[in-house]
Amino acid sequence: MVSTTGSANITEDEAQLYDRQIRLWGLDAQKRLRASRVLVAGLRGLGCEVAKNLVLSGVKSLRVLDGGTLSEEDLESNFLCPVDKVGSNRAETAVDRLQQLNPMVEVSFDAGDVDAKPEEYFRDFDIVLVTCSPRDVLVRVNNLCHKNGVKFFAGDVHGFFGYSFMDLVEHEFVEEVRVKVKAEVEADNGPTPAKKAKKDKEEEEEEEEETKMVKRSLHFVSLEDALKVDWCSGGYAKRVRRMDGAFFLLHVLYEFQSREGRSPQMATREGDLKLLESLADSVASKFGLPEGKMSKDLPPMLFTELSPVAAIVGGILAQEIIKVISNKDEPHRNFFLYNPLESAGIVEDVGAAA
Repeated sequence: MVSTTGSANITEDEAQLYDRQIRLWGLDAQKRLRASRVLVAGLRGLGCEVAKNLVLSGVKSLRVLDGGTLSEEDLESNFLCPVDKVGSNRAETAVDRLQQLNPMVEVSFDAGDVDAKPEEYFRDFDIVLVTCSPRDVLVRVNNLCHKNGVKFFAGDVHGFFGYSFMDLVEHEFVEEVRVKVKAEVEADNGPTPAKKAKKDKEEEEEEEEETKMVKRSLHFVSLEDALKVDWCSGGYAKRVRRMDGAFFLLHVLYEFQSREGRSPQMATREGDLKLLESLADSVASKFGLPEGKMSKDLPPMLFTELSPVAAIVGGILAQEIIKVISNKDEPHRNFFLYNPLESAGIVEDVGAAA
């Protein structure tokens, strides 16, 4: 859980700024937000969406990390970096606009490479989000965070497809549940069988519902463990038939990135599409997927980073991060997938018992 030490009081200015949020999720949740330290690595469209939402929510501090330079292509989905800053570091050029969104949040940047950061770097944060990075980078950072109890998120957008993943290690939260309780009834002296039957009926009719806060906990697995699941064995072989094909599309993209050192690009669309289709067949064979589990219409939809999809996935990611920080309500466990063919978001729990 995020500590609320040193955040006992909300200032008058903060109460006014966050009035709607406090009404929505409560004062305690806002205190936890203002005590949280968040790292967002990767400042393309998806990272910008999440960073914007977190700054507006009122976290204590947000650091954006990106070692890349702003390109013309980035401008199609990146709304934080000015167009006249093409060629400059993405993280540095995004800071000014982020800070303007909420002066009460400590916004900073790091122009380094997330994969080069040592283990102790990630200990300074309560939440670490890595976007637009290949599988090996995500696995490394996730393992370091898991080891140190830091909550980890990942996500990416490829054309019309997007996903997010979370490893919260051990996460405790509270949620509202509706329970039935019996209303009090007047005492009855010397009940006859007829009176008793009438009383039982009255008690049944006088049941009421009330809201109770229930504390729960969830265990999460690392991305590495989730991707190691053998879909050809045990209960997973049966489950694979009801899994959404978008999950296995993620494996295709990871394999593409491992081979090419980049994501699919419009500039090399013809060759990239052939490789994606070949990898899709390979993944389907490897996991024993049923015919048609991954539609042939999906590979052509995986090019560039589309801003509407970044907004959808980024909104979900920010929502889950805020939910985790506030310790209210059950978070997604553990993949969120945006299936472009269905225009629907799907949550899949991968790595738990089948």
